[in-house]
Amino acid sequence: MRIGITGTRQGMSSMQMLGCSLVLGKFDPEWVIHGAAIGVDTEAHSIAGSLRIRRHVWPSNMPDMTGDCPIESRDKIETPHYPLDRNHDIVDGSHVLLAFPNSREETLRSGTWATIRYALRVWKPTVIFYPTGRPKFEMKRFGDQVQGLEELMRVTLNSWRE
Repeated sequence: MRIGITGTRQGMSSMQMLGCSLVLGKFDPEWVIHGAAIGVDTEAHSIAGSLRIRRHVWPSNMPDMTGDCPIESRDKIETPHYPLDRNHDIVDGSHVLLAFPNSREETLRSGTWATIRYALRVWKPTVIFYPTGRPKFEMKRFGDQVQGLEELMRVTLNSWRE
């Protein structure tokens, strides 16, 4: 399984960090795919590295938006791209998208929300981890596209009840 990551440059809240760690630890994906941006991407990069999950990094061509994401020999890094193109590459290369916005309100001119909207437009299963409270699972279509996805959602959502 390949899990894509998108999120705010402000970083994850403690609840979002818990959700990210829980999902990555439980499902041990083959790859975590992210954009190497400051904030959520660098935090997810660190979590995946501590769990020995390979990371596929799509950095932006805007250096001031890029965080510190040390690359190991088992990781893969792409040539820097324009942020919106890079975000589409992350969604297209993943089986499911984990999103970590900085608010519950959908925002225009936000790379995180633009990525979420694109993922839903192309029918990518998406889990939105809001800063406080439980995650929300969004999917417009379900087939046998992702094995174990129902289990992923059940475990993730149930963890917020405990």
